[in-house]
Amino acid sequence: MFVFVTSPILIQSPIPLDQWLKTGLNVLGKNLVPLILISLVMLVLTCVASLLILPLIFVIGPIYYSMYAAAIKGIQGRQIIFEDAWTGFRERFWEGTKVILFQGLVLFLPLLIGGFFIFGAIFIAKAQHNDIVILLGGIFGVLLALSWIVYFFYMGCCLFLMFPIVIDRRLEVMEAFHLSRRAAHVDFWRYFIFYFLSMVLSSLGSFLFSIGIFITWPLIFLFTAAAYQSMLGFRGSPT
Repeated sequence: MFVFVTSPILIQSPIPLDQWLKTGLNVLGKNLVPLILISLVMLVLTCVASLLILPLIFVIGPIYYSMYAAAIKGIQGRQIIFEDAWTGFRERFWEGTKVILFQGLVLFLPLLIGGFFIFGAIFIAKAQHNDIVILLGGIFGVLLALSWIVYFFYMGCCLFLMFPIVIDRRLEVMEAFHLSRRAAHVDFWRYFIFYFLSMVLSSLGSFLFSIGIFITWPLIFLFTAAAYQSMLGFRGSPT
């Protein structure tokens, strides 16, 4: 079954989770060495930027762009090479930066705004010894945290395909977001399972930091590129 989103784009439903996972694993096996080396470089760049107190947004955006561009190459059946690590820095630097900035604002700005007002009210109430406002602030704080978790996973699903869309279709950030959101809604619960599994895989890689991250991190990008190919299809190819 295919669902038209905006002509001539076709989105496949129901989504074939097993196919995405198999495709990602196959591509990883064929390009294991360059993907591990690229992941190592990206990890080093992130650590160096953190130590130098550089704005991570100007590093993370190009890093993600490079990883997704390499993953798309692999899913297309092309050979991934070490030089792909620099794609996001050499070409379209600002596109990757804008995507990561947009995603960060969408995911975390509501929490920051809500937290500012709630904890500001609690701080003032403590100064005035107003126990009722303090209690209400605590309740609203818990509700904010719970609602934000739901919001985070929902919006995470809606944002998930933005990088592949920007890379392959050369769309602007808002256009990419709307297309990614529509794709997520075609078969939302299965799509959510896929997104949740990707989050678990990412956490597992961080837990197994020394070794696991060099396998799990490329897999996440490959799975996402496979999902993009399956649901939307490739228009072009990353350079």
